[in-house]
Amino acid sequence: MDTYGRFINVGIENFQRSNYQKALLAFKFAHHKALVKGDQKSQQKALVNIAVVLSAMDSLDSAKSYLSDALDCDEDPMTTGFIHSMLGIIQQKFGGKSESAKEYAMAVGLLNSDQSSPDVIAREALRAGLAHMQLSKYARAISSFDLAIEQYSKNEKLPMLALVLCKKAKCLVASDSVQQATQICQESLDICKGMKQDDFACEFE
Repeated sequence: MDTYGRFINVGIENFQRSNYQKALLAFKFAHHKALVKGDQKSQQKALVNIAVVLSAMDSLDSAKSYLSDALDCDEDPMTTGFIHSMLGIIQQKFGGKSESAKEYAMAVGLLNSDQSSPDVIAREALRAGLAHMQLSKYARAISSFDLAIEQYSKNEKLPMLALVLCKKAKCLVASDSVQQATQICQESLDICKGMKQDDFACEFE
């Protein structure tokens, strides 16, 4: 393993132990090594890790700045999608509901085009849907929830599927589509009837 890889591993280990300052230092060293080598992909990885640590430390402005720099490094759809998702989370913490929804929507588009795993796409689609719900943009929220439902159906994540169906039903009620909302609620209820409570605990921990 080269020096860059060792610094990344040290950073991850310290982050997992909540030793944020040590993690930050290790990731910054890793970024410097990647910068010297001119390796943009490695630079991006280090910058994203720095932003993750800063976000955990509630240094949101700094985290946002590092993520913006990371976007300029490489155009890999999955990594770029993850960056936009993080920016969405940060904007949400700042109270920027509209900006957050835009970032989540960009994340969904990139990850879906990259054919990422159903879990990843569904998670981001759910985030986008919830963000649009907060803005009362119910048609957009329903579209995002439909994508999440499609992805959770693929891997039979039934508790999450039931949850998203309920969110969709709530949007439909707000849009005065009560009859359709009732049908969706029944679908969710039918899923729940065949499950044990433990199944829900596993999903929502």
